[in-house]
Amino acid sequence: MTEKACGMGSRRGRRLRALLVAGMVVLAAAPMTTSSAVQQAPSAQAPSAHASKLSAATGSWSAEVSVEGMGSHRSTLHFTPNHRALVLPPAGPGGGTWKPQGPNRFSFAVVEPMIEDDGTYVGWLDINQRAVLKGDTFVSRGVTHMYDADDQLIVSVQVTINGTRN
Repeated sequence: MTEKACGMGSRRGRRLRALLVAGMVVLAAAPMTTSSAVQQAPSAQAPSAHASKLSAATGSWSAEVSVEGMGSHRSTLHFTPNHRALVLPPAGPGGGTWKPQGPNRFSFAVVEPMIEDDGTYVGWLDINQRAVLKGDTFVSRGVTHMYDADDQLIVSVQVTINGTRN
């Protein structure tokens, strides 16, 4: 979709584009619902190989977020042991869930509001990513959909995230 076709060339469109670049954060995975993405945290009584896989993604990550055709920005992501995914300010706030996808792999889905400097709500981002862990780093890829304040799809873009554990 071109910038002109989705209204990104207008003054409001340039603001939306700036918000999109500032707000984008995650990889394309199949869309998840809260019920399918959230699982019980592993039991503290019986650690297992599965528990260590679940905890591999937990913690805070510095991320370089690259948005296809729009450049990149820095962000901070946080994954909790009970499968919550957070985008922290200044890129966020945003929240959602993450889930293990096998050895050294996980996916996450986050919804992030887009709010202008004056506090005006202008839309939201639907972020879906699939990540591969390698030690204290991960690379994720996915699609982010941007919606306006009337919930109309504006644009969908490919996003790549390179994360390093804090």
